[in-house]
Amino acid sequence: GAVCVWGLSGALVGQCKGHSKGVTGLATLQDRMWSASLDGTICFWSADGECLGRTKSLVNPFRCMLAANERMWTGSDRGVVRIWGGAGEMTVKCRGHTQGVACL
Repeated sequence: GAVCVWGLSGALVGQCKGHSKGVTGLATLQDRMWSASLDGTICFWSADGECLGRTKSLVNPFRCMLAANERMWTGSDRGVVRIWGGAGEMTVKCRGHTQGVACL
C-alpha cells in the first residue's frame, strides 16, 4: 500500500507508506496529496512525502477519488460517494447507487 514518487528522469525518488492494502486513488487538494485505499482509509501527504494524517478506517474500501470545488470526493464498493473538506473531515455522505462507484 505505498505511493511511489517518481522523478522526471523516471527514477524512483521515494515512497509514501501509510496504507495496508492497495492504493486506488491519488489527487491533490490545496497543498496536500491525498491517497485512497482498499484498506478503507485516506492518507494526507506533504510535498516531501511525509504522512500528515489519515482518516479512520471505514468498512468499505475506496475505489476512486476526485478533487473538485475545493473538496475531495471518494467512491466506494458499497455505492457510497463521500465528500471531504480540505482538512480531511467528511462533510457529506451520498447514498443511492446500487453498485460500487468506480469512477467520479
